[in-house]
Formats: sequence, C-alpha cells, structure tokens
Amino acid sequence: DPVPANNTGTSTISRAIVTDLSLSKVAGSTTVSSAATLTFSLVISNAGPSTATTATFVDTLPAGFGTITNIQSAVSAGGQVQAVTASASIIAGSVTLAAGQSATITFQVTAPTAGGSYTNTATVSPATGAIDPNNANNTGTATVAVNAQADLAISKTASTAVGTVGSTFSYAISFSNAGPSAAANLTLTDAITSGLTLIGATTSVGSLQTSTSFLTVTLASLASGAGGSITLTVQVSQVGGSITNAIQITSTTADPVPANNTGTSTISRAI
Repeated sequence: DPVPANNTGTSTISRAIVTDLSLSKVAGSTTVSSAATLTFSLVISNAGPSTATTATFVDTLPAGFGTITNIQSAVSAGGQVQAVTASASIIAGSVTLAAGQSATITFQVTAPTAGGSYTNTATVSPATGAIDPNNANNTGTATVAVNAQADLAISKTASTAVGTVGSTFSYAISFSNAGPSAAANLTLTDAITSGLTLIGATTSVGSLQTSTSFLTVTLASLASGAGGSITLTVQVSQVGGSITNAIQITSTTADPVPANNTGTSTISRAI
C-alpha cells in the first residue's frame, strides 16, 4: 500500500456526565408566630452515577420574610458547598458532590408580620453540560403557617382626683398597637360606672357609639406602631366613696400580652 497513513479509521465521542440530583426543603416549624425566627434546611443529594461538579441551587423566599442570616452548611466526606450568597430574600450557591454524597444548607429568617400560609420552593440544577435524568426531584417545597399577633395596650387617666356632685371632668384614653402584626376588628368598650353620667365623647380614629352609661369604639384595623386617643366627658351624680372606671380593648388578632388590654382610673367623690 503506497499510502498506509489512511489505513486506520478513528472516532472519538464524549462520555456524558450524568448526575441525578435531588433537593428537599424542610422548615424548622410548620407553624410560627408573626416575626418569629424560623430555620429552613436545604438537603441536596447526588444519586450519580457521575460526580456533580458545581451544581447550582437557589431559594427565593416569598415576600414578607426578613433578611436571610446565620447560614451554615454540612457535607458528606469529600463534598463541597461553594460560593453561597444571600441577599434580603434569595440564597444561592453551588455544590460539588460525588455519587452518594449530600450537602445540607441551613439558614434563618424572620417570619412575616402578616398572618397566612407561605409556600417556598428551592431548586437545584446540574452544571452546564451535565445531564440530570430525573428533574422531577430537583425542587423542594416547604409551607409555613404564620399566626398574626398584635400587642394592644390601653391607658385611662382622669383630669381630677376628686369629683363633687354636679361637677364634670374628663378621661383621657390612649391606645396603641406594638405589633408585630396589624390588629384586625378592634373594639374598645367602656361601661360607665354608676355614679357617673357620660355627657360627651370624641375619638381620633374609628367609629364611636355612646349612651349615658356606655361607650363603644370600633375600628377595622390598626397598623403595627399606630394608635389613637379617646376623650370622655362625664358628670358626677353621686356623693361619697370612690369611682373606678375601666375601658377594654380587644381584637380578633391574637394578643401576646393581654394583661395591658384594660385601662383603669379611680377618683374620689367628695362628701
């Protein structure tokens, strides 16, 4: 053969990198109070058969959650968690895992102040050029129920320490919501004590209803950090002893500190 150089035929192929990645997401608690600290865990596994090199993961939290903090990771021997970054609501990074290895990434956030059900999904993806034969297990979802809480408080102060029959004085009432959630469906009630007659009332917020012996203020919602005031004008109708009058504030939103939901004031009646 005068040209032996062409007597061999050669073909080269690339071997596919196949990595069956999976991700599960677990919430430290499925029910939390508003603004509570919550821990999430991402568990990323590689069922192989190839090594997953710089497989990427991302978790975008729903609106309302606080800033991601306290990120920690743990891996099987030889595995790596790389380049983890976090913004206010997104945590992302990459992992390198041999077949059979797994990595766990944990982080903490503050739960939303608004009550409700929050569902969050995280995803892992193979590196460019790698093949995942089962994408159905590449996402993990966790659902958390957040219970709203609103710490309502109210106080009541009389403009005088001693009242005489026929005299008038006023009560200054102040109420507020220390949160962390908005308070829904507020009701303020004051049953005017015997010996006093209600002759006037004003409120800075809400709807006011009165009689000579009863006051009610209703309000659809009071934001966290907000408050209001009520002024009552009463007339003393009896002599002797003391008069204690109280006003209460309630809401359909759970209150973590109910002890401060009553405002009380006591005056003496002159003989």
